[in-house]
Amino acid sequence: MVFDKKTLVIPDDAQWEEHNIVTSGDVIIGDRADFGLGVITEGRVFIGENARIGGNIAAKGDVHVDMWSQVEGDVKCDNDVFLADKVKIKGKLSVGKDLELSDSAEIGKFEAKGWINVKSPVSLMIYIFLYILELMRQGKSQEVEMILNELEEEDQEYIISDDFMFVPNDSKIDLQRAEIKGNARFGKNCRVLGNYYVSGSLKVAMNTKFHGSIDAGGEIDIGPTTEIEGHLTCKGLARIEDSATVRGNIKAKRIELQKSAVVEGTVTAKEGVTFKTPEAVEVETKIERFERGLDEVEAVLD
Repeated sequence: MVFDKKTLVIPDDAQWEEHNIVTSGDVIIGDRADFGLGVITEGRVFIGENARIGGNIAAKGDVHVDMWSQVEGDVKCDNDVFLADKVKIKGKLSVGKDLELSDSAEIGKFEAKGWINVKSPVSLMIYIFLYILELMRQGKSQEVEMILNELEEEDQEYIISDDFMFVPNDSKIDLQRAEIKGNARFGKNCRVLGNYYVSGSLKVAMNTKFHGSIDAGGEIDIGPTTEIEGHLTCKGLARIEDSATVRGNIKAKRIELQKSAVVEGTVTAKEGVTFKTPEAVEVETKIERFERGLDEVEAVLD
């Protein structure tokens, strides 16, 4: 899957609990995100700038919290924790290994089994600022540009797990309502709670139980054997695949229903409703793959 910074990504087997999302891989929460739930994961947690986490965080891997972000619950980490400027943790911080934090970070109470390193990044920033001013005074504009490029790129590359969860910048997610300025992709075998409003398209993979309604500015694709306990509304195509169930109304520009799909509500489509068999869908997929040259590429790779 091509990574897109404007797409909400929920990995396979992710489970919504009453106050948490439980997953197995890395979790990345973007800048200025208002995330009203907690996170439980066997991977790492990366939180961007000026974000709010409304619940607890429990991670087997590292936890990185960027500047001005706030965690309203507890943070329990079995590995290392890194807290940037002005980070606030209102609950208890438990660190399995080392803790590195800014001297401006605020923590209710904490315990760490490893080293504790308190740094003062403000002083470092002032030093860099004065150094750049001196270079500019000497007319060394190329050196200044090189320093700025290095500062922008340093320590920003991480190898993320394949089954990662990603929340885009400026997203709002809680147990009742979620607003995404972009697309959304939900993996297979998930349990999702809440009503989702996305400006782009939304796709739900197979065998997922979605307890809530969906409103999309683009297309909606509901995978095989998936159950939707709510209404579907979109401005594009709504595709309901093999043996999927929608317990609510569907309103879209155009609707494609496989004959084994079940809709327990009204169906409204300006450009009509198409009923398809699994065999017809399989033929269309093969034709599309052939036109895109995917079969030839895969044959070469094999």
